[in-house]
Amino acid sequence: KFFGDVKDRWRQWLPLVWHFLLVMFVNMFGVILMTGVVLYIFKAKHVPLYPGHDAPTIPKDAFQAIYNACAFLGDFSSRRVMYRYVKRRLHPCLVFLPLCVGLALGLCRVAILAWPGMFLVMFGNGALYATTNKYVDDLVPRQFTLV
Repeated sequence: KFFGDVKDRWRQWLPLVWHFLLVMFVNMFGVILMTGVVLYIFKAKHVPLYPGHDAPTIPKDAFQAIYNACAFLGDFSSRRVMYRYVKRRLHPCLVFLPLCVGLALGLCRVAILAWPGMFLVMFGNGALYATTNKYVDDLVPRQFTLV
């Protein structure tokens, strides 16, 4: 009954959140792209940190471990920053900017830039998630939320 009622009255809640839905859709595409594609870009047993024949290398497993740590730190820190320190509501496109910069860094095929790229992608993802939740909690009527 609850979900049917909410679904039937979508005109009351969808206009409040449509821009978050759109940005979240594009955001998830970026997160999936960054987490999957980089594994194929840097697939050598030893990953060169930057272009050139004399570039230092790092074992692929170490590269991936640092990459995953950057993902965790970006997502974890952004949610904390958005919940604790950002007091006003932000437009979703503003918190989408780190994701765009991170994608550019991660997909430029320079290994040493993939780490900050992944941090920024996941920072943008977590910031968007936190911003969306704050927005829904503040503006969407409680009858349309699950909490």
